[in-house]
Amino acid sequence: SAENIMTVIFQSDASITREGFTASFVALDASLLCGNALTTSTGIIESPNYPGNYPHNRECEWTITVPTGQQIRLNFTVFSIENHPNCNYDYLEVRNGGYTSSPLVGTYCGTTIDNPIISHSNRLYLKFVTDYSLSAQGFHAEYDATATGCGGTLTTPTG
Repeated sequence: SAENIMTVIFQSDASITREGFTASFVALDASLLCGNALTTSTGIIESPNYPGNYPHNRECEWTITVPTGQQIRLNFTVFSIENHPNCNYDYLEVRNGGYTSSPLVGTYCGTTIDNPIISHSNRLYLKFVTDYSLSAQGFHAEYDATATGCGGTLTTPTG
């Protein structure tokens, strides 16, 4: 469940009697959770606690996957992460593909990010890492599947 309430409804008829079922649950601290596998054609990604300052000591991972044959256009409307010349403390890593080993697009901090970021395939991987000290507002990004970029049909022998 994405909320703090879950309802289970068990319905039975009178035809057959069996043992029934058992259920268990685990309560998670939602303030510690972040990241997600995103599979819709459009969506929003925000740093934890946005628009407030993001929390310390987090590692959040998002994988965006859109339909095959399309690319992803990722546009940041807000970007403010603790600044460092080498982004050693807090940073957002973007990779061109759906994996931690996919080619690196960039590692970003401060208030500057490439905008928009267009994927080369139908997947992007984002990792947001924060350390134990300073924090900032974080980021708000919108993504959508797009058919722009490479590809097409060649119809002449030269060009």
